[in-house]
Amino acid sequence: MPTVAVTCPNLFHVEQEGSVSLILTDRVVESREELDALLDKGVEIHARCYCGRSTTVTPRNAELVEPT
Repeated sequence: MPTVAVTCPNLFHVEQEGSVSLILTDRVVESREELDALLDKGVEIHARCYCGRSTTVTPRNAELVEPT
């Protein structure tokens, strides 16, 4: 099952490291539809990047990452 992830909006990653930082959450879902349903119900999913920034997962910024 895929894990919910979000990109850290801190520009430090792009400006200093040359790429974005993808933050994995603890939440796994079966599909994008399940994730969207959870978010529509008001379930809050948060991710904290190593840079210290906390980001709330929204339908617009959410990504699903398949396990390796």
